[in-house]
Amino acid sequence: MQERGISLKQIICCFEHGDITEGPYPTTSGDCQLNISVRTAGEFITTVVVIKVRESGDFSIVVTTFKE
Repeated sequence: MQERGISLKQIICCFEHGDITEGPYPTTSGDCQLNISVRTAGEFITTVVVIKVRESGDFSIVVTTFKE
């Protein structure tokens, strides 16, 4: 995020208001991966997310994010 000049606030906006632009599809480890894109702060950003399902509950991990 820091290398690409993307803030945590923009990532949260992506989760709340973005559209799924690719996936979801299964990963080799059995998790689910998808891309979410949104226009925020005048820029289009995409966030790659992996949803890991565990016995203790579901959670997501941001793999990477980039500006388009």
